[in-house]
Amino acid sequence: MQNQAKILSQSAEELANLINNHIPAEPSPALAQTDPHTYHNMVDLRKKALAIVDSFVNVGISTNHIDKEFEAEFLSKKLELENEKLGNMFPQTKDLAQRESFFKNVFQVGKKLGFQEEEMQNIIDYRILALAYYAQLGLKSQKISNDVYNKTIHKPAVTIASKGKKYHNHHQIKSQEQAIKKFHSTGSLYDALDIDFV
Repeated sequence: MQNQAKILSQSAEELANLINNHIPAEPSPALAQTDPHTYHNMVDLRKKALAIVDSFVNVGISTNHIDKEFEAEFLSKKLELENEKLGNMFPQTKDLAQRESFFKNVFQVGKKLGFQEEEMQNIIDYRILALAYYAQLGLKSQKISNDVYNKTIHKPAVTIASKGKKYHNHHQIKSQEQAIKKFHSTGSLYDALDIDFV
């Protein structure tokens, strides 16, 4: 449709130029005194030819307006559709305050990644906005990961003394053996509960 409007506009302009080149020149005022009938015929013919040229120029202008109106309508529908898809993917964008926060964060990420302010404002595709949103989450996650890594890299390693561990294991084994002996001698349910079957 846009191409057809442009072709029609160009055709009307070229036709107007062609006709304009073949319009007779303004008749001499001296002709009006010598042959008034011919003078008036030439003036009328010139006016009619100029009116035809004007009509073609107006057609060209109107097709340009139609083209611009079509572009504006197409863009409006595209924005509406993309906004709906964005709302489905990110329900928080349906609330005005959360929407402003969402776009502010997305624009900040875009700037970090090298987008210009104008480029970010001209983004229509909701998928690019989704990528920027998830890039923001990834950048936050990476920062947290780096912070944790930097904190742990400077801390000394935790070690358990081997002597204490042996004593602890030995003590557990002894208490297990005592619990089993006591259960064999008494047969009590309470003594059975003291045994660790792990």
